[in-house]
Amino acid sequence: TALVAVLAQAIVAERVPEYLKNAQVIELDMPAMAAGTSNPGEFQARFIPICKGLAERYHHPEYPRYIMFIDEIHTIMPTVTGSAYAGLSEVMKPYMTVGDLHILGATTSEEYRLYVQVDMALDRRFQKVHLRMPNAEETLQILKGVRPSYERHHQLKIPDECLEEVVKMTEEHMRKRTQPDKSIITMDAACGWQNMFRGEDRTLSMDAIHMMVA
Repeated sequence: TALVAVLAQAIVAERVPEYLKNAQVIELDMPAMAAGTSNPGEFQARFIPICKGLAERYHHPEYPRYIMFIDEIHTIMPTVTGSAYAGLSEVMKPYMTVGDLHILGATTSEEYRLYVQVDMALDRRFQKVHLRMPNAEETLQILKGVRPSYERHHQLKIPDECLEEVVKMTEEHMRKRTQPDKSIITMDAACGWQNMFRGEDRTLSMDAIHMMVA
């Protein structure tokens, strides 16, 4: 999902091939679209005009390239239970077959294997881009990149050694969670603890980090 946001930024900065110059990334707000519907048919009736409209504009020279982004794309598959969008993939297939839609989807490898890959017709219409979890060194660089916004929000100074401790602790003690999320969440929570219990000290402490990991 973050990669799609970076793609949108790259398009705006014109750091993309000519084919994608001035393209627009449109994220579908599926929960908002499903609000008030009582069955999949009603939801699909709202969705079809979007597909049709984007497909028609694909061939029109006055319109930019539109890229439809669907987060948690496995939820549109017919085999997913409890999803208000189940079966939506069948609506999209005709447009994808003729190449009138650019679609980006995000999901986990496991959910893709369970729900999307089993539909061979849809599976071959997507090019898979596998993203690996960042290692400890890369996570540290990510924390350094987001640090200024957290320092402004919490009005704290976050030293390098604290970032290193966050990564070390989350790597050792939060094995079932993934980077960089677990480190960012821990850093944010530690800043909150620092403000609540050590408010007079405007520098993030190791104690705060250890309390949040514990």
